[in-house]
Amino acid sequence: FIGSHTVDHLIEQGHDVTVIDIARPKRNDIAWKCVDIRDNELIKNALQANYTYVYMLAACVNVDHVKRVPVYAMEVNLGGLINVLEACVQGNVKRILFSSTVWVYDTCPNTEVSEATPIPIRNPVHIYTASKVSGESLIRSYHHLYGLEYTVFRYGIAYGPRASDEIVLSAFIKRGFKREPLVIYGDGSNYRNFLYVKDHARGNVLALNDVATNQVINFEGPEKVTISDVANTVNELFNNQLDIEYKPTRTADYTGKVVSNEKAYDLLGWRPSVKFRQGAKMHYEWLSRGLVNV
Repeated sequence: FIGSHTVDHLIEQGHDVTVIDIARPKRNDIAWKCVDIRDNELIKNALQANYTYVYMLAACVNVDHVKRVPVYAMEVNLGGLINVLEACVQGNVKRILFSSTVWVYDTCPNTEVSEATPIPIRNPVHIYTASKVSGESLIRSYHHLYGLEYTVFRYGIAYGPRASDEIVLSAFIKRGFKREPLVIYGDGSNYRNFLYVKDHARGNVLALNDVATNQVINFEGPEKVTISDVANTVNELFNNQLDIEYKPTRTADYTGKVVSNEKAYDLLGWRPSVKFRQGAKMHYEWLSRGLVNV
């Protein structure tokens, strides 16, 4: 999802791109190596090609899926990551750019957080969050021991064209098409700062600048959006004809933080450009055209 938009933006900026993935790329004008990152030998061989930068965007990201199959999720999120790190070192890659998440801030006691905020590791978190905190730590270890440069992105929740059916906005819109009720877990007060996917891609490419070397950078959405806000926005897109239902909260769900984007602006001149209501309408229009596989 984020990777395909990053590829588009890289191509637009004139970069030479190779996709390494188990899934075929969304476009046919770039090199593709069909490799599972869980296979150490295959990923090592795939990265022996004088690459300068590697975006590590592969992961199990659906938190419900991670909870159902934690062993598989860790094989991908941590086993796959260490395979890629090892391959980068052996392939003399200059820098790895890693997709983490604002979920890592969930254990912080303060509501307002930035890249300088300490991340407590003794507090309980979702397994997905633990995989990203551990991933960041692994990357710093490889930098310390082997000199591999890095950039860590702490992403806000992505939405927009090509999004998975599993993200909340897609799920709500799909239910709306079928006139099914929108289901909220908890009281609806948990919030995200949703970030339109093209803003992720733009930030990813800006981070190729040397000023982002060995930095952690937040790419967070422009406004606080509660889950109730998401449901109400989708309901408005369907002329307020949908029912909204509330169910018991999910275990270890991300409650939301106020995540600073100041560093992204100071280093890269990056700011989110799409507000949620505008982006939700574009997401709805994309789905309504039936472009699910584009």
